[in-house]
Amino acid sequence: MLLRQLAAVAFVAVVTAPAGGVAAQERASVVIGVDGRTTAGAWTSVVAEVRDAPGARLRVDLDAGGLDRGTVPMRAQRVLPAAGGVQRASFDLPLPRWRSLSWRIEHEGRLLASGSLPTRERDDRPLHLVLGATSPPAPDPDDPEAEPGGDVALRAARVSVADLPERVAGWDGVAGLWIDGSTVAPEPARIVTAAVAGVRVHVRPDAPASYGPLLELVADGPLRIGAGAIVPWTEEVVVRPAEDDAARAWRTTTLAFVADRIDDAPWTHLPRSLLAGAAGGYLLLCWSLLRIGGPSGTAAAGVLVAAALIVAPSAAPERSTEEARATVTVARDGLGVRTELLRLAAQPPGERTLDGIWRADPPRPLSWEDGRTRIPMATGDRVRAFGTPELVEAPSASTDARLLDAEDRSEALAAFAGRPVPAGARLLQRGDDWWWLPFDGGTAVARAPTRTEGAR
Repeated sequence: MLLRQLAAVAFVAVVTAPAGGVAAQERASVVIGVDGRTTAGAWTSVVAEVRDAPGARLRVDLDAGGLDRGTVPMRAQRVLPAAGGVQRASFDLPLPRWRSLSWRIEHEGRLLASGSLPTRERDDRPLHLVLGATSPPAPDPDDPEAEPGGDVALRAARVSVADLPERVAGWDGVAGLWIDGSTVAPEPARIVTAAVAGVRVHVRPDAPASYGPLLELVADGPLRIGAGAIVPWTEEVVVRPAEDDAARAWRTTTLAFVADRIDDAPWTHLPRSLLAGAAGGYLLLCWSLLRIGGPSGTAAAGVLVAAALIVAPSAAPERSTEEARATVTVARDGLGVRTELLRLAAQPPGERTLDGIWRADPPRPLSWEDGRTRIPMATGDRVRAFGTPELVEAPSASTDARLLDAEDRSEALAAFAGRPVPAGARLLQRGDDWWWLPFDGGTAVARAPTRTEGAR
């Protein structure tokens, strides 16, 4: 079924200048983003290659700070395979709005490659990728959803098949993909991954026979899958950047809405009745110490101290770190993109290590090392984190999940105040799992009501 979900994407202004996110030397190269182009605030692919340097180490350093929060250092490290020949490492990182970004590859104390991405190249506008020689149509200057006086030009880049991201997370900063059929046909699975991630893929219906699997997907018109769609690239295609931004906005808002509904991770205390009894006994011993003198008083004081040494540690939380989790899946036609949400609370200071790559919101100092995330936490610190988006098989409906009742649904829609909501979208909850089943009825037309005081 995976091969039967493909597409092509439409586009506008094409950039062909060399990308600042690529650094290369004779024995090593690093690419951050799609052909070196990144989108601030989105997940970004990182690809490193070395030749005849087994066990080389890649290090990426960035500062996500600002005037309001000072320096926020982050570091990613990855050890490449300890083997000869050409070795490759590919992974995804959450790229915040950074003030500085640099990287280096070292092997046995020697620098093989290094580079940086200038702040002037930071851009939070989503990318439109062009796969081919044909320029996509210009954006609609009369787009009713566009901001008054705003720039309607798309941020476009011409790429090759080899530049296309491999995983869902790598497509996070991409809004559109335009395929005219003039290049080698891309793998259908990679195009399906793009659509599931939320990309609108446009494919020329007159593409050559090698594009057969893709053309089959759009033979009967647009195919909506996951959070995006694969549609025919015809003369009637109208490009509306605001519509692409809206599709990304409601997905991001859904994550924030569910994250706010997760209760802060509670501390694990002893039962209240036990603590109340211990406190009562403590008071009785204090009274005895004051009323009884001499040897008896000394004995009572000893019992009092012993009781304090026992009760005080027992009254503290049993675990140093507590957590609460949930997942959000945006699904359509059997496939979806799932994101795990996590809220952490720490009692004593220390470092929490999580399996996988996580994004902290708001940005905070942390490090990613060989597929794990390390988060330093102060006493009483609380952290909200989002896991790497993943491609999953998902039902188009869930019989054991509940459709949020009227009150909950109005609260959910209130979280989308001022933003389009997919027509016919359903918000389901099953335990700690949340499901958005969007685009049952076409384009995003429903408007959310004004946010109320009770909405979170």
